[in-house]
Amino acid sequence: WVGTHVGYNMEICSGKVHAYIQTSLQNTLAQQTALLDRIPGVQDLQTAWLLLLFCGNARSTYQLRILPPHLTEGYAQSHDEAIARCLALLTTGSPDPIPDTSIATAQLPGRLGGLGLRSAAQQRFAAHWASWCDSLPAIHQRAPLVATRLTQLLTQAVPIPTIQAATQAVTALRATGYNVPPWDNVLAGDPAPAHADEPGEPLRGWQRVATIPTDERAQEMLFQNLTPASQALLLSQGGPFAGRAFTTLPTSIDLRMSSPQFRIALLRRLRMPLPLAPHRCTCGGVIDALGDHRAA
Repeated sequence: WVGTHVGYNMEICSGKVHAYIQTSLQNTLAQQTALLDRIPGVQDLQTAWLLLLFCGNARSTYQLRILPPHLTEGYAQSHDEAIARCLALLTTGSPDPIPDTSIATAQLPGRLGGLGLRSAAQQRFAAHWASWCDSLPAIHQRAPLVATRLTQLLTQAVPIPTIQAATQAVTALRATGYNVPPWDNVLAGDPAPAHADEPGEPLRGWQRVATIPTDERAQEMLFQNLTPASQALLLSQGGPFAGRAFTTLPTSIDLRMSSPQFRIALLRRLRMPLPLAPHRCTCGGVIDALGDHRAA
């Protein structure tokens, strides 16, 4: 971590490191996209989805944490687009884009009615800031003078590229409404506050806590673009443990869903048309494409 930031500071004026980072990010994205292109080929949809959620989507975190947010913007957007294409293939069998509201729903955490496919573009500021918070106490244990000097530079927001990147992340997080703790508190090793998203399972770590205002704002913006029926569905599918059906590993017969059933669950969660065969219910009512009548 230290070597990366020191090298970045030494070479930033020449522009060499910028070109190197962008080339490296493109190569990394190509490797990650290769995995995403193969996930839809997995026959069992539940397994394919879990590979997307826990493997494909999470692979951007390392780059977002170690690199300044302004350098990862293009990479993060391309990563989100690749995730969206994979999701489209899993849900519809086509690479054609799915509705923007469905993408926005998929990017929300399960507790807010989404699928947990967190947006790299939205998470990059919190990820980079959290890398500083996790690194400073560790550096302090090994080189106290270095850690103290870094904290001073961060507090003063001196015009050094890596310090400016951290300052930019702090500014972006404050704009979302997150109460960013002072760098001195971070250096002292104050633990990230636990956020009880679900009873008995507090989310730990600075990055998870820092993204809460971003997630809540994303839900508010999505809510404004939905019809009343879609708003009601989004609210009804949120809450503690609401997304557990999409994160449980199929380790036994009781925890498995057939591919057609799992596809219906994904489509319903994303508020997309369902492949329902009958046009009328046994009650005589017309079955709508979104499944509201059948669900009722």
